[in-house]
Amino acid sequence: MVLTVSAVVLYTIRIMDKPPNQSSGSVLAMLGIVWTIGFMVAVPLVGFALLGRYADKAFNSSPLFFLSGVVVSIIVSSILIFRKTMQLMHEAEKRQE
Repeated sequence: MVLTVSAVVLYTIRIMDKPPNQSSGSVLAMLGIVWTIGFMVAVPLVGFALLGRYADKAFNSSPLFFLSGVVVSIIVSSILIFRKTMQLMHEAEKRQE
């Protein structure tokens, strides 16, 4: 998780070092990226936490499946954010060429 967050921060710094573009499209593009990353964290967290809670009620094992769902959601979110960051970095490299 720390690795993916640091990759996003480094990518953002790399974008910010470039001269600002006068169009509002770049701001909207960044907001779209932030929105997407927010969903990449929120959707797996809510989904796996609810599944874990349901499994805990079904098997009467109070925090076990809930916590397992949270851990799985952190792993899934990290993978999704890492893939998105690599995609964005690849696209930025293509634009620089």
